[in-house]
Amino acid sequence: SPIKLSNTPIEYKHAAPQLGEHMLKILLQYKTREELASLQAKGVIDSSINILNDDSVT
Repeated sequence: SPIKLSNTPIEYKHAAPQLGEHMLKILLQYKTREELASLQAKGVIDSSINILNDDSVT
């Protein structure tokens, strides 16, 4: 927090996202899964990400 209030406790509602946590969701706004798979095959996107079979992202 940029402001420090000495008598006000800090409360966090949830943790910050992990690095890359929303990457696939964001990329799918601009490219199809097939286009992303092609980029993955070229080494542009990390091969550990399951682009074609990740149903948790729509």
